[in-house]
Amino acid sequence: CSMNIIFTDIDGVLQINNPKKWNKKCCKLYSDICNELDLKAVVTSTWRVHYKLRELQEIFYSHGIDVEIVGYTDVLGIERGEEIQLYLNDNPCDNYVIIDDNVRDILPYVQNVVSVEKSYIGLTEENINQIRYAISKK
Repeated sequence: CSMNIIFTDIDGVLQINNPKKWNKKCCKLYSDICNELDLKAVVTSTWRVHYKLRELQEIFYSHGIDVEIVGYTDVLGIERGEEIQLYLNDNPCDNYVIIDDNVRDILPYVQNVVSVEKSYIGLTEENINQIRYAISKK
């Protein structure tokens, strides 16, 4: 595909676990890097089970995240890395990055994984540099 994809987890990345609310700083970092690198979001978060794409898009906008959500990975009851790999098989993409605060079930299957180390802090400036690096290496 000609677009750059950011596979996006929400809890622990944009919505900080403690307390359960969207973090303005994380949302701004995410929105800014997506706009800088022309990234489109594919949601991998469990939020995809509870919300339709349009609802997720509205939630993103309501938190100042000006990023188009182009899809989500199928909920197949397998490792999330496998779900991402299957999405990429169906939607081949040169440039993608994955952000998640729990990468154990992702790492064995796909590349360009950016680990959000502390779910109570969420997305950091360091993660942003890792995303830049993942998208820039061809």
